[in-house]
Amino acid sequence: MIVISVTTDADTTPWSVGSRLISMFVDENPRLAPEVLFQWENKLGDFESVAACEPYWAPSGSVKAQGIELSFPIGLRWKRKVVKYDAEINHTRRNLKGEKINGKLRVQADFNQKVNWFEIFKRICEILSPIYASMHFFSKEARSNFRPGSLESYFFSGVLQQGKVADVSWGMFLGKSVSLGFDLSEFRSRGFAVQKIGEGALITVTDSIHDVVEQSSYFYEKKMN
Repeated sequence: MIVISVTTDADTTPWSVGSRLISMFVDENPRLAPEVLFQWENKLGDFESVAACEPYWAPSGSVKAQGIELSFPIGLRWKRKVVKYDAEINHTRRNLKGEKINGKLRVQADFNQKVNWFEIFKRICEILSPIYASMHFFSKEARSNFRPGSLESYFFSGVLQQGKVADVSWGMFLGKSVSLGFDLSEFRSRGFAVQKIGEGALITVTDSIHDVVEQSSYFYEKKMN
């Protein structure tokens, strides 16, 4: 399974963001056009067009807590069966204290060599300006061994642990605040590819994510060195 996880503090609710993101999947590879739309587990209907997704991108919901009614933007989930993948956006929002809750995008896809998932990952980073994003291949065996609360579980979830990267994924995007904790020249000296995108850096360990599967010894040796 290929997993793309994105954490962003940018405002994800405008339809201009949603239109760019969904259009990117459609334009990058027709096999990735959404098939069915959901909000959480609730089916909204079949995908008709990018424009028809606008009412579902960030509708307002509300919840009452501590006697206060809090409005929040509801995210959107979409799935595809032909090239099997599942994507869900949880929008950037505020909690009861007015504190910002970062937005998150997660994409889980079956391994398919006909899809350029790296280009998808790169375009997502350009659109969402992440604080941190990761792209990695996880085998079924590896996923079954993850313990909740472990470094491996943080790595699979693609989240930072106390502001730190849990492990080096095949592809990583380090936003400005996270990249300050790294020496990017060191990544380059180890043979990693480093591309600047906005104020962050997109880093890949090898030339192809397929190396995680097809040349696992080479990938892990390069990663650990």
